[in-house]
Amino acid sequence: MTELTNILNQINADGYTVISNVISVTEDDMKNLNEQIETKPVYIFNQDWDNNDMKRSQTLLNKDGLSFISHLDHFVSEINPTLKMSNWVIIKSDIGCQKQMVHLDYLPTPEFMSAVSGDDKSKIPLLCLVGLMDETYIYIWKNGFYTKEAIKSTKLTLNSGDVLVFRADVIHAGSEYDKRNIGLHCYLDSECVARDEDTTFIVSLDEPELTKLIIE
Repeated sequence: MTELTNILNQINADGYTVISNVISVTEDDMKNLNEQIETKPVYIFNQDWDNNDMKRSQTLLNKDGLSFISHLDHFVSEINPTLKMSNWVIIKSDIGCQKQMVHLDYLPTPEFMSAVSGDDKSKIPLLCLVGLMDETYIYIWKNGFYTKEAIKSTKLTLNSGDVLVFRADVIHAGSEYDKRNIGLHCYLDSECVARDEDTTFIVSLDEPELTKLIIE
């Protein structure tokens, strides 16, 4: 059984998997990445729609000069070659960044529901988070969105070079931070499921009944 088969089996069983030490990140890489995110930060939603702490931001990645990017692109794109890899973004969490609202990045449309509940798991979109620094965190609620039982969050820890891959139906939230952190993020989109780049499905706002099943 190949490594990629093992990865997909783990994703289908639990909704996610973490692959350790996929890339090596040099000091020059980190200098490059930090300059990029500090030059063009775009603030994204975080702990509250109306009172965002403005401590989580992202910017589209410029790949020029990054020693690891060719290997990373190849590794991630091969996890499921039927899916289309999006552009990478750098995500920054500043000191004092609060925990994100619990969410999905895809809206639960009929096409989405059909993909995640169908027999052909290769049609399910995937999300990818890459640790560039040790102690990179994210909360996930495994077993998927369409649960009928209460599920408890797992706080995952990624170290530099680790890659988290999880299904689009896995509820998640960016972590709080007491020190600055940057990571990389991309999507593996399915032709069967449209993704609106400007829309996020906030569980507490959009699906109040589901909130009762979410254990922090």
